[in-house]
Amino acid sequence: MIAEPLLPTIDLTLKAPIDPLQYRPMLEKLQGNILKSHGHDHVRLLLLRFSATVPGVRGWVRSFAANWITSAQEQLEERKACPQRQERGVFGSLLLTAWGYETLGYPLDEVKTRFKEQDPGPAVKFTAGMAGARAVLNDPDCSTWEKPYKFCREQPIHAMAVLAASSGPMLEWASGKVERSLEGVCEIVGLETGAVLRDQKNRSVEPFGFADGISQPLFFQDDVDRAKRGGGTSAWDPAAPLSLALIADPFTDDPDCFGSFLVFRKLEQNVKGFRERLRDVARVFTGGDEELAGAFVVGRFRNGVPVIAHRNAVDADSNFNNFNYFQDPNGARCPVHAHTRKTNQRGVGSGPAVKEERMHRIVRRGVPYDSRPVREGEAEEGVGLLFLCFQADIGNQFAFIQERWANKPDFPVGAAGVDPLIGKAPAGQVPDQQWQAGWDAVSKSPDHVSFGQFVTLKGGEFFFAPSIPFLRRLITPGGT
Repeated sequence: MIAEPLLPTIDLTLKAPIDPLQYRPMLEKLQGNILKSHGHDHVRLLLLRFSATVPGVRGWVRSFAANWITSAQEQLEERKACPQRQERGVFGSLLLTAWGYETLGYPLDEVKTRFKEQDPGPAVKFTAGMAGARAVLNDPDCSTWEKPYKFCREQPIHAMAVLAASSGPMLEWASGKVERSLEGVCEIVGLETGAVLRDQKNRSVEPFGFADGISQPLFFQDDVDRAKRGGGTSAWDPAAPLSLALIADPFTDDPDCFGSFLVFRKLEQNVKGFRERLRDVARVFTGGDEELAGAFVVGRFRNGVPVIAHRNAVDADSNFNNFNYFQDPNGARCPVHAHTRKTNQRGVGSGPAVKEERMHRIVRRGVPYDSRPVREGEAEEGVGLLFLCFQADIGNQFAFIQERWANKPDFPVGAAGVDPLIGKAPAGQVPDQQWQAGWDAVSKSPDHVSFGQFVTLKGGEFFFAPSIPFLRRLITPGGT
């Protein structure tokens, strides 16, 4: 008698975090870096435009999948066997745009049908790309974007190969091998290189100097247990169902095959301008305290401590994530416009509204693309973040957060102002933020400072991370 396969069907909506041992068949077919970060400090993104015939493109994809792609299961095993980052091998993944599927022989109409994006469909569509969502997101005109993104309509990007390694030389070696394999198959139209920045205490920080990667959705039981032992989960439970990040791969009928949508945005950061404006905010609202002013903008101090919990940048080792805004509805401690508050409301309870709010979360995997801002603090251009986030629904997650939360001056309350980091006010609306008169102040200050425009979109695209069986076999339900 042949035993039935373990978990032949997986309920993505289950609330409980998963045990990798029980979900191994699914994790072996899922690309890594989606449910858990690959954990490497050096990253390279190869943006590809295929030029070969369909069989040629399919052959290269199958070869790349066999030789470079790291499954979620392999990633977990390697991190367990090699707890030290420098001991791990090269991580690889491959993502496709809607036009990339065309180069594999799938007509765009079929891609729209498979992803359920036939007209009339959602306002933000994977099959329309980031340029197609520009009006919804209040993004700048594509003509202002960098190459190759500015020509994404006429000359679309087809795929993105992601490579990550523990050291720069190892990444260069891997990238060189992949680039040579592409000869005669495609053009590398863009190449982005990022590296994790760290402060004096080895914390990951973004170019403005604030701790990064905090408050991620957690899918595995051991990660949730670790959060409970660290700062606790009584005020905020970071656990997330698989449905937050995964959907069934629509291009294969293999069981337990899932993928995820990826939003990639290259965000340039004006570090010098940001720090100068912080001094303005400090002078008007915090008595010259620039650390507190920064926390009012971001929602956390530079070391990651939430401003709702502390008046000063105390270097606590816990409770970085175990908090909510239930006791601070009007923003007396953490302004309602603060970036981390705008983009994650942290509703309390289990009602329908809170459940829906939690399903707007995204899985962030970004990395800075230059280290000068931390060393010098005077960079005005050429530095920033390679913003990457996974989700099951671009419109209901990334686009929802950007359009309905970050960009809306009247969210979560009237006159809150736009998100001071990534917010873009709708045309004709004033982007001023409403500031309090000080930390834990009862009244709002009569003064206004329009804080923003220090992050500029330089381009990007929407991708999908297919299942590994699809990439290795390139089969359709019809068997072609």
